[in-house]
Amino acid sequence: MSTAGGKKGELCPGHVSATRKLPARPAVSANLTEGKGDGKNIASFELSTLSGTEGAALRAAYAKDTTACATYRDASKLYVVRSAEGPTEVAGADEVLGRWAERIYYEKAHKKLAYARHYLVLRTGHVLTYVSYAFLTVDADPKAEDFSRTTELASVQLRKNATVFG
Repeated sequence: MSTAGGKKGELCPGHVSATRKLPARPAVSANLTEGKGDGKNIASFELSTLSGTEGAALRAAYAKDTTACATYRDASKLYVVRSAEGPTEVAGADEVLGRWAERIYYEKAHKKLAYARHYLVLRTGHVLTYVSYAFLTVDADPKAEDFSRTTELASVQLRKNATVFG
């Protein structure tokens, strides 16, 4: 496990995201906070377009990033564990190109979870939808294994996309 804080542009210490090696795409993004004050859940959405040939390269890049950044210590000195998981299908999407979870712990033993993040990258036609959901765990899901909220947020965004992009 890397213990460095990481340099600018690195996804995790010592690894620049494999997605940076792909052609840049114009994108629009939005971040939404659920509630007010500290410790609130945050959903991030990004939309971009994708050519017919980029899907496989993007899928491979996300897989490479997940392997390269499986465990590390971030710049805030928290311990991050990243794993490939989540739904293989999402209603309204033609394809799931990326899916992973990050669990962020206070200590090296990974006993006390600070918070978690779930990610989904979905393709519908030539529209690419990226959803990230950062949240505090609840008693019903103490290990942050339930992707239903992230999937629900993604489905809402996909329905909105369909009305705009038809």
